[in-house]
Amino acid sequence: MESIQKWIFSAVALGFIFLFIIVERKLRKGKDAIDMTTSQEDRSSTLFIGLAFGVSMLLIVASVPMNLLGYMYLNFFWAGYVGIVGMASGLAMRIAAAKTLGRFYTRTLKITESHELVNVGLYRYIRHPGYLADILLFVSAALASKNMLCLILIIAMIVPAYIYRISVEEKMMANKFSEAYTRYRKSTYRLIPGIY
Repeated sequence: MESIQKWIFSAVALGFIFLFIIVERKLRKGKDAIDMTTSQEDRSSTLFIGLAFGVSMLLIVASVPMNLLGYMYLNFFWAGYVGIVGMASGLAMRIAAAKTLGRFYTRTLKITESHELVNVGLYRYIRHPGYLADILLFVSAALASKNMLCLILIIAMIVPAYIYRISVEEKMMANKFSEAYTRYRKSTYRLIPGIY
């Protein structure tokens, strides 16, 4: 029974990641939304996030043999369950954020001529709920894998990739929307209300 638990949570975590990828494809509407061409404003942030995603998925796969060998296995019964709840919450938040953005939900950072500042739904409180959702999803997947090395490395890759992405995106948005974005920044937080 214990050896089954050492891989079952990792399998569930990978299942959520693949579900995330499918949902991402379905939520993107229009050619701008699926276009992977990067603009100068992107500053390689899409590449860094893509690398963090790819390595994170490999780490979750690698957590199975590491756990079976007992290498840095998190032997807390609650870790896998908390991870699953976190992944489900992250996926739900990502869907809500993407639906709120609609046609402005793109893979790379870009501004179109008809671009509008979105400040409704989750965006009324935090400026980057989609990024918060992704961080929650991947960190929770690492927790669900029940492997400490996997958890540490995924946090070390995903969080800095998104902090960089946020800094690049906020410069781009400030250039486009100037005072409107300054007012929006003053009334919201980047990711976590009251903290950051």
